[in-house]
Amino acid sequence: MKVGDLICDKMYPPPHHCELALIIEVRPPQRTGHPYVVLTPKGLIQHFGREYIETKCEVVSEAR
Repeated sequence: MKVGDLICDKMYPPPHHCELALIIEVRPPQRTGHPYVVLTPKGLIQHFGREYIETKCEVVSEAR
């Protein structure tokens, strides 16, 4: 997954109860345990680990 991808948790696929989120930064893995920086629908910026984003989320709209 890359910056600009719109993602959603696989357990709550769209359009049912899915909160879409936008990947706004992917940090080098050695810098932090939570390399994915995501903008949530509520306007919050949150950090997530590689395992959650890459295995439990799916890309709804891929960045161009």
